[in-house]
Amino acid sequence: TCKVRKEHRDNLRRVDNLEKERGLLEGVLERETDAEEARIRGVIRGIREVLNRFGYLYRGYPTEKADMLASVFDNDALILCELVDRGVLDDLAPEDLAEVFSWFSFDRDFRYANHYTLSRELIQLRRRLDDIERAVLGEERDNGLYISEGHNPSFYGPAKAWTQGQTMVEICEQIELSEGDLVLTFNKTIDLLRQVREMLTDVLPENDLRFKLREAERLIRRDIVEQSLTLGFAPLQIEDATPDDLP
Repeated sequence: TCKVRKEHRDNLRRVDNLEKERGLLEGVLERETDAEEARIRGVIRGIREVLNRFGYLYRGYPTEKADMLASVFDNDALILCELVDRGVLDDLAPEDLAEVFSWFSFDRDFRYANHYTLSRELIQLRRRLDDIERAVLGEERDNGLYISEGHNPSFYGPAKAWTQGQTMVEICEQIELSEGDLVLTFNKTIDLLRQVREMLTDVLPENDLRFKLREAERLIRRDIVEQSLTLGFAPLQIEDATPDDLP
């Protein structure tokens, strides 16, 4: 005798359908959660295998080398730490250190002309770097990891030229890049130099490489590069200016 009996029946049917839909969605969520947990376990297992392979872990426990890696925050931190640990950078002059670190700092992916040439010492270093990168990237790929990227093989020359006193105009005549691209690259180069230097100060204070890294920072941090770093943290202030004083 209920006047809304049909409405109640429709509501019950709707509740039943919603319960079934919720059950299906909960099943999907559970499968996706399990898959994500399995993926994360795989990533952690892969990282463990890579770190074991290069001596940063031993039987699951961190070694002294692990302190090096923990202090460098970059996708290519493992490669940079291997360069330091194997002494590849020890005999380089400060301007060459700035050059090598700049190879890891340029991340633009397009074709451009480059008329610079590398010295014989840097060519030999690049061969050792290639061997290290193949080992690191190969081990990562074998474990399903895509963390390290490696250096940019087509970017070379500007950083060393800059540390030797060349101007941006002179550099842009040799390599087909804008001043903005170069300044951004030099800024990242400074950051990488600083990170590795501070890591050595904390972890390997007896390593004299840190003094050459500081000198490399000083050489590259000049003129427009220094200005860009300064303005990035302390914007230019115009004091006691009225509208009539401004162009």
